[in-house]
Amino acid sequence: MRDDRNKWAASGTLGDGFEIGDVVVSRVRVSRQLLVSGPRVRTQIDVPTVGWPEICEATTYALSLRRDRVLVVNGDPVEDGWDDATSQARSDASDLYSVFDLSGRDAFNVVKRGTEISMESPSRSVLRRFFGLQVMLYRVQAEDRFRLHVARASEDALLGYLESAAGSAWAARSR
Repeated sequence: MRDDRNKWAASGTLGDGFEIGDVVVSRVRVSRQLLVSGPRVRTQIDVPTVGWPEICEATTYALSLRRDRVLVVNGDPVEDGWDDATSQARSDASDLYSVFDLSGRDAFNVVKRGTEISMESPSRSVLRRFFGLQVMLYRVQAEDRFRLHVARASEDALLGYLESAAGSAWAARSR
């Protein structure tokens, strides 16, 4: 069998993040990510629900993905499966998504390079196409700090896009 492993960069070459100019990308460790689906899920959960462009201040919160699905971050452990009492399906997604923070003076310029987005266009959902990848994008703890959840399999691609966009934003500011 032919050995093609040298045709691609090794996985995880960007590690836990990087800093370019005024942009810092860092890995975030969350204790748990739980997908919850059901017809009244947003009214039945007891943690704040985050949409765009709200700034999330809480440690435990839910990301609104669509009207019948949320991702609870750092919530209490619950059993996977169907809950008859609430008519909700729950699935632990902790190993499904990698989480990164993007912060700094040029962070929003990097975000705008990856997706069409505006602070003046609110949305209940945090789902976005970002450099062609599906991510959950929202602000956390500060106006210039953005958090991204991306499928673990797309982590290296996301970091590569962010590195390129941060370099471009830095070069544009340096001119």
